[in-house]
Amino acid sequence: MVIPTKFCKLVLPKEGYASGRVIQFLLDVVEPQFKEEFEHVVKSARIMIDIGAAADGWYSIKACKLNPYIHVYAIEPLKTEYMWLVINIHNNKCTERITPLKIALGDHEGSTLINDEEVKLTTLDNLIEKLSLTAVDIVKIDVKGAGYNIIGGHQNIEDI
Repeated sequence: MVIPTKFCKLVLPKEGYASGRVIQFLLDVVEPQFKEEFEHVVKSARIMIDIGAAADGWYSIKACKLNPYIHVYAIEPLKTEYMWLVINIHNNKCTERITPLKIALGDHEGSTLINDEEVKLTTLDNLIEKLSLTAVDIVKIDVKGAGYNIIGGHQNIEDI
């Protein structure tokens, strides 16, 4: 299904996380309690890590549209969600500024099961090192209760 929003066009699967948020996308009321702060912070950011980008990639794409200088690393470990994320990044002409990564983040290296799908697992510290990032301006985490483990995998919190 194709959803036109105020700033982008999203293609969403009929089922999955994003499919339940269609009205929010249409009205641009996705998590309104964070909207003003996010838009303010993202306008001056250079590097963002979007952990749990989902099929819609809402925050990644919004960052791309609001700030022509930002680069976003959109993290989505699930195969189907990742496929739709890549499509949405491409359709919104953000391929130069959003790098999708099919990986999960946690407090150790290895693999884990998410929704009966085995996915590669790394830590936030190791990801930042592998990407050779010297600074990160924004880290958005929306991972259905696994946020504590992700933060537990980042020992250099003052660097962000």
